[in-house]
Amino acid sequence: MCWIRALKKPKPISYDLAENLKPAGADSGLTDLIFSDKNQGRFYNQLSYCYFCTDGDRVDQKLTRVLSSALIEQYFGEKNNNTENFSGAMYQTDDGGTALLPYAGSDFELSAKVAFIAGAYFDKVRLTNYFLQNFIS
Repeated sequence: MCWIRALKKPKPISYDLAENLKPAGADSGLTDLIFSDKNQGRFYNQLSYCYFCTDGDRVDQKLTRVLSSALIEQYFGEKNNNTENFSGAMYQTDDGGTALLPYAGSDFELSAKVAFIAGAYFDKVRLTNYFLQNFIS
């Protein structure tokens, strides 16, 4: 499987490798060719979209960019120059739960999802206490 991504505006296109294949390049500028097996490569397009096209300050949007960048680097060796410094502390409220926005209140379901997917970015002791307090009451 071959992926093509133009440097100006990412537009991943996949091809199955075949004899005499002539992949289309970008209209202008440089083009990256990424060769990958079909099993792993099928995730590149979605991860690339998550990294380049997700914008906003909600915790889910920020985590999408951070985690997709890490996965692209880990599995495809592509450094995205992610300058986003995500701090879970900005989204963790005084009661230990997680808020959708830095100025919002904690949300139990969101806190559970965030703890499962990206718990390493948050204070686990405070999250645990939050869950225990809300589960018991």
